[in-house]
Amino acid sequence: MILSAAMLLEWLGGRHDDERLVRAAALMRTAVEDTVAAGTATGDLGGSASTSGFAQAVAHAIDASAADATVRG
Repeated sequence: MILSAAMLLEWLGGRHDDERLVRAAALMRTAVEDTVAAGTATGDLGGSASTSGFAQAVAHAIDASAADATVRG
């Protein structure tokens, strides 16, 4: 679902020429990839995290990435 939401934001960003939506989609996609690479995954991906636990880990990755971008800003 998270990647589906990212795909929607990417499409909307392209459709409405809104770079903020495209960047948000990329941030979400990267956060999911980083979370799985760090070892947090749900059962369908071979992990043991609950759906809510995985979503919390992704949200944390987004927060950390956004904070890092603000510092570099």
